Amino acid sequence: MNITSKMTVYTVFVLAMVFSLLLMMNYFKFQNILSNVTSSRLAVVNQTLEDSISNAVNLGLALDEIQIAQSIIDRAKKSDKAIQSIDVFDANGQVLFSTRDGGNKSKIASDILDKLIKVNPANSVTNEWNNTTGEAFVVGVTLYNSFDRAIGGIVLNYDKSQYNGQVAAMLKELATATGLVLLGAAILAFIGIGFGFRELSRSYAAMEAALANVRDGKTSTAAEPDTGSFDYKLQTIAGNVDEAYSLIDQSGASASKSTK
Repeated sequence: MNITSKMTVYTVFVLAMVFSLLLMMNYFKFQNILSNVTSSRLAVVNQTLEDSISNAVNLGLALDEIQIAQSIIDRAKKSDKAIQSIDVFDANGQVLFSTRDGGNKSKIASDILDKLIKVNPANSVTNEWNNTTGEAFVVGVTLYNSFDRAIGGIVLNYDKSQYNGQVAAMLKELATATGLVLLGAAILAFIGIGFGFRELSRSYAAMEAALANVRDGKTSTAAEPDTGSFDYKLQTIAGNVDEAYSLIDQSGASASKSTK
């Protein structure tokens, strides 16, 4: 492999590493942004449900007496097919209203209960909580009565299939674009290095051949000079410069003799 081929390979390798790093950075950035946008949109849905149920609680109704809560969460679930379930539970974690079959007989997970009821005080900055699992986004909000006492909460589970599909499609587009850009850069590098360092490659090849002859104990035979080579041009320029200096010296000598 000659020197230009080596330089091309090294250049393409460096470009591939840089483009791969940019690909991963943009992929994780898009994934993080899409995750935040999805969680924020679900938080808005939860907050709307919380406002509707809190209005009924402020009228003096107990949480388990708000029968309209079932129709509210059913309507919210129908608005987005990716919503898996919406549960309304009391301070003990008992599910009171749910969009799942038999959901009112179950209890909410203890980690969610700790986040929304036991750990989240009434005077906290926010009463929202979200978490991302391998299969779903989980968004929760705490319900308070008029005395700022936590009386329950709402938990929404959102399927990640659509989210995963969007992330996979973006990764495919980024990989395709990166591959095309890398291919174009490789072609440009091959052409640029091939033509730009052609003379250097010839000189390097001649030097390697000479070193090989020295190692093998051979002497190089006289050959016609390559008038297009870089070395020949350099020698010609050096010879012209020496000749010019010689003419200058001769002119100086002639001038000094004439003055005498």
